[in-house]
Amino acid sequence: MNISIDKEVLLDLGSAQSSSDDFNELLGLIPYRCIIFTSQSIDSKDLTRLNHLDKIRFLELLNKCNNSPHTSHKSDCIVTLNGESELTERLFSLSEICEYVSFGARIVLEDATNDGFFIKVVEKYFDEDIDFERLVSKDIVIIDNAGGSGAKRRVEEFIRNHHGKPKFLRCLVIVDGDRRYPNDTEYENYDKQNNERIFFNERGVQYYVLNKRAQENYLPDEVFDSNRDKFGEEWVNAYLRLSAPQKDYYCIAEGFYKDIPKTNKQNKQLEFDKLPQGIKDLFNGISSGNYQHLLHGPNLHGSFKSEFPKFFNDPHICKEALNNRVNHPESADPDELMHIVEEIRQLL
Repeated sequence: MNISIDKEVLLDLGSAQSSSDDFNELLGLIPYRCIIFTSQSIDSKDLTRLNHLDKIRFLELLNKCNNSPHTSHKSDCIVTLNGESELTERLFSLSEICEYVSFGARIVLEDATNDGFFIKVVEKYFDEDIDFERLVSKDIVIIDNAGGSGAKRRVEEFIRNHHGKPKFLRCLVIVDGDRRYPNDTEYENYDKQNNERIFFNERGVQYYVLNKRAQENYLPDEVFDSNRDKFGEEWVNAYLRLSAPQKDYYCIAEGFYKDIPKTNKQNKQLEFDKLPQGIKDLFNGISSGNYQHLLHGPNLHGSFKSEFPKFFNDPHICKEALNNRVNHPESADPDELMHIVEEIRQLL
């Protein structure tokens, strides 16, 4: 995070009226992976305001700012003397910037406990510059749970707890794609996602919708193949025969049964031709035998929701395997995993 500090704030810190607590608190921002710098030049005339001792204190602070390693002086947020009056823009007072940074960046997931496996493995293999696990353990990054109330309510709660100011949000919301086939605009959460996108954009929150149907659609083939005893031999054989785009949109948790209209389920009409047209177009050519094997999801022991994410810790998981699951000719975004990492980096 690049923090630009107006020179008036620095000069005020260097004056006899400033408290040592304020001075030390600003210096303490450095360990939080912050780059602190001044965007305004400071000359000798500015220093004439200070007595000898205060000048030494001020130069120590200025040296700390200028010697912080950075590649860009683009500001993520600005510290100004009147920053406390701002509600939405990233303008902060000194006490506010310390609060803003120390609360940590938040990645809000639909289920933090289970979905966190996917985010951690993406960070592990696609971001060599940071120790993501360490940042999480130090609460510099917080994997937050949207829970049953949803991400919107979680964010609203966070704003209320931070003086009612959206500017304190340093947050990325990640949700499943939920699309059943490419260019699907009739899936259950289509309107909800569009409304959430507008809501979060107005509050400066990053909102990322996965390109594949769900996080489980990013699990590499090698993991399914090496865990046939857990997924079921016939189910795995049928799944691995799907094409790459079919694997992107197949509902691994519930199979084709998830997409059969409710009335047909009630009448036990579960044939392939009862599926919505877009799904039939995508899965055109699948054999009747494989359709029957994939009609339902794998028969995992225990809850699918809690057991499936653990496969992202499988020893067959590696960068190449993850990348192969994403990077194929018909992929919506061949570099999606790297783009997820970039979204997370923006928080830091």
